[in-house]
Amino acid sequence: MSESNMSDSVDTELEIVQSDADPSDAMERFGIETERICHHLQDDVDAVYAGRSYERDGIDEVDISEYGWLGNPFTDGSNKKMTRDFEEYLDEQLKQDPQLAGALSALAGERLACYCQQEHEDDTWCHGIVIAAYADYLEQIRRQRAQQ
Repeated sequence: MSESNMSDSVDTELEIVQSDADPSDAMERFGIETERICHHLQDDVDAVYAGRSYERDGIDEVDISEYGWLGNPFTDGSNKKMTRDFEEYLDEQLKQDPQLAGALSALAGERLACYCQQEHEDDTWCHGIVIAAYADYLEQIRRQRAQQ
C-alpha cells in the first residue's frame, strides 16, 4: 500500500481530547514534549506554523503545504471544545483525503507553532497537540509498512 493511501487502513480516531483529560495528560499519553507546541510569535520562529491562513481556514480549504493548511477552522467555544472539534474534523479529513496522512506523517517530531499555546504552558488545549499526535502515529505506521 502506498503512503498516499495510508489512512485507508489505520485508526483515524485516536481520541486525543478526552472529556476528563487535561492537555498535559494527552501530551504525556502520546509522548509529546511540552516544548513541541509553541506560540507562533513568542517562541520558536523555526517551528512549523500550525495556525490559520489569512483568507481561508482548515485543511479542506487550504492546499497541503500552503501557509495555514494546518489551521483550526473552529473559533467558537473554549480551547478544549475547539480542539475536540478539530480532532473530529481531522478524523473526517483523513478519511476523505488520502494524501493528508502522508503530509501529516512528515511532521513527526516537528515543533508546531500556533497562537493559543504559550511557552512551557502544558495545560492549554491547542489543536497542535492533535496534529503532533497524529503526525507521530502516522509516521510510525509508515515506518512499519516500509519494513514489511
